[in-house]
Amino acid sequence: MPSPSVVPSVVPSVVPSASVPPARPTFLATFAPTPDPTAGELQLGLDAHIAGNLDEAAGHYRNVLAIDPANTFANYNLGLIAQTQGDVATAEALYLAALTTTPDYTPALYNLGLLLVVAQRAEEALPFLTRYTELLPDDAYGHFQRAQALLQLERIEEAQEELSIATQLDPTIIEGLETTAPSAMPSTVPLTSPSAAPVASMEPVGSPSVAPVASVVPVQSAVPTATLVSDEIAKGVEEHVAGNLDAAAEHYQRALTLDPQNPIAAYNLGLVRQTQGDLVLAEQLYRQSLANAPEYGPALYNLGIMLADQQRNDEALDLLTTYARLYPDDATGHYRLALVLLATGRTDEANAELQRVADLDPSILEALPTIAP
Repeated sequence: MPSPSVVPSVVPSVVPSASVPPARPTFLATFAPTPDPTAGELQLGLDAHIAGNLDEAAGHYRNVLAIDPANTFANYNLGLIAQTQGDVATAEALYLAALTTTPDYTPALYNLGLLLVVAQRAEEALPFLTRYTELLPDDAYGHFQRAQALLQLERIEEAQEELSIATQLDPTIIEGLETTAPSAMPSTVPLTSPSAAPVASMEPVGSPSVAPVASVVPVQSAVPTATLVSDEIAKGVEEHVAGNLDAAAEHYQRALTLDPQNPIAAYNLGLVRQTQGDLVLAEQLYRQSLANAPEYGPALYNLGIMLADQQRNDEALDLLTTYARLYPDDATGHYRLALVLLATGRTDEANAELQRVADLDPSILEALPTIAP
């Protein structure tokens, strides 16, 4: 029986940096054994979105969702398009779908909060904007929009506190307003900051880390922190691909300081630590990534094989089973799962997985003397 800790060279646990695709500003490199099948469609959607071709972009995002209905970024980006086009009901449903997968995804929290404030649904908006300000306490715009929700609810003292925080962070945010009374601060008041152009940042690794954040209708929304996170991750990927792991780690750490829930920064930093041999920290970071994106393929795969190499097969089994379910056409995922099943004595299931490997990519098994236990 092949040992679960011995892996043929055709199935590397971490793709060498030289074989990682070039870094792109809207994507983080995917270090899983095969590219994320949604990556190409997501990139095409982002390109069209940034160019203003919203119908074309929406088509690509829908293609992503046909493959992965829980994809945070496709749901968010498609929701942004719906909101921009005035389809508020669809936008709301898509933002909620994004938050179901990634509950602390800040652009969705922010834009959904704005959407509900504009619709005079402050009671529903407040939890989203409150969570947003908890995650990004230094973002003046979050505090300003939360104040508007509080004003709608006539919670004046709390609103004044939020406005005070907003103005301390950015004194220009309420320039031109003569009063902070509710009637003087309709939810459609435009912010003084420029609307952010679509910014790609998750997963996504193989997907954008922060999806496009553009002005929303009818409020000009801006999430400046998202841009900073995106920039740090892009710089990290550039250094990572070049083999400068310490420099890459610094950028990923900065991204996590700005957005502790970012699954891509956590994954990429985990990969750096795994490459450097710090398996304890790598495991923590992979789990952090999965806590915010439970079906993120690269983190499932790398953590699964790392645990299998440590003979922690029960833990590895759950991760690799999920990976194989999400990526049924990836032969390496089925092979890794088969090794763990063999190690746990589940021979019939292991041989079923090995048969899938043989059907998908027979070359993986060619170097093995036998596939029987």
